[in-house]
Amino acid sequence: EDMAAEIFTEINKAEPCKLLDLPQSKVSQMEKQIINGAAEKLRSKFSAMFKPSSACRTPHMNIDNLRDELFQAKVVTRYGFEDDDQLFQWLLDKNNALGKIPKDMWVPRRRTRAKTLGRALDKAEIQGFYLGLEWDWLDDNVMAAPPVGDDEDWSEESEDMDGDDK
Repeated sequence: EDMAAEIFTEINKAEPCKLLDLPQSKVSQMEKQIINGAAEKLRSKFSAMFKPSSACRTPHMNIDNLRDELFQAKVVTRYGFEDDDQLFQWLLDKNNALGKIPKDMWVPRRRTRAKTLGRALDKAEIQGFYLGLEWDWLDDNVMAAPPVGDDEDWSEESEDMDGDDK
């Protein structure tokens, strides 16, 4: 009975394996190194905003979730990053662009709830880390437009979301 309880506890503590880390993902070693290197650099720069739990609250981030989201969004291949420094700079540019979005333009989406959005935005502003608020920044078309029904145009003030200098 004690052994069963111990096994049950161990199973329930387990974190799910991310697609990026599975052999069947067929990710190249180079792409994995680029993602891992950039994610580690981001965690190092914003260490207070990274948490070990994969279910951490916004605006915090889990490094494995970040790695997996970057992989599933095909960021490395979509933009042709050749090293982790390029991806890291892209992440910093995204973060800076998100930081320029006025607070009243943020709406709860995939990661945040209306009840906690204000506190999450305050914490993001204090730490200068906005990537943990939502994952929509991975899709350039989503964060580039204000929410439906809002006629205010803030996009002229924000930087180009895809990192191009146009």
